[in-house]
Amino acid sequence: MLDDTVSSRELGGCIEYMDDGDNLTVDDIRSGRGGERFRMSSSLNPSLGYSRNPVWVRFRISNRENHPVSWYLEHSYPIMDRITLYYPDREEGGEITMGDVLPFGQRVMPYRNFIFPVTTPPGEHTYYLKLQTRGSIVIPLTMWSPGAFSKKRETERTVYGLVYGFQGKVMGALKKHPDAALIDFGAVSKLIQAKLP
Repeated sequence: MLDDTVSSRELGGCIEYMDDGDNLTVDDIRSGRGGERFRMSSSLNPSLGYSRNPVWVRFRISNRENHPVSWYLEHSYPIMDRITLYYPDREEGGEITMGDVLPFGQRVMPYRNFIFPVTTPPGEHTYYLKLQTRGSIVIPLTMWSPGAFSKKRETERTVYGLVYGFQGKVMGALKKHPDAALIDFGAVSKLIQAKLP
């Protein structure tokens, strides 16, 4: 369900997926070919292991408002070779492709994970993802309102700033007093060894 009040929602438990050994196209999938092979996910972050075949994901979004609602779809496993979102529109549908084998500058949003901007008209609509990778197939999907996603990015920037700032201070201190690291780590090592049976 989608409306103006939704800030974020994990979609893993609402998706269906299919290992595609037949190299189907999105038109094949939309026409129902291979539909009996779709399986309902039982996990918020489905992990399907390794597959040489593409994996198709299907999910439905129901917009309860009487106007289009814009949102972001985040796939938060950034080491996927190719990921394509096929979305419906008034004619034949559109698509957006990203992946870690493609130039980062081609992404719709410059972000470490894959972010797809989506606008869903009123009513129920079916979306498809096609995942292709030489690594493990993992499907962590989250729906974000634009406002909630902006707050998430701000929080991440603050946390990363603190972490990198702290690291910079430590590195600066070690340059001035290089023996400090040896003394600290030596003391920690002795303490750990003393606690071991």
